[in-house]
Amino acid sequence: MGEGSRLLAWGYWYQGGATMAKWKIDKLDLEKYAKLQSKVAVQRNEIARLTQVVENLMAQRDQLTKDLQWMRGENQ
Repeated sequence: MGEGSRLLAWGYWYQGGATMAKWKIDKLDLEKYAKLQSKVAVQRNEIARLTQVVENLMAQRDQLTKDLQWMRGENQ
């Protein structure tokens, strides 16, 4: 695939103003696709888990900052 090409629909590529011929998918390609989809799902779940951890840590940091400001007598 060259620059400016993109997948239009199942099996069709668009490049430079012309729709290229439909490509054939065999069983091996479908297995690779399924493995990649599985890998993407695992990565998506891990990103979501890490995002929640970061949000919790940020909330704890904000609470600690407020407590420190209160102990210093700031923002009264």
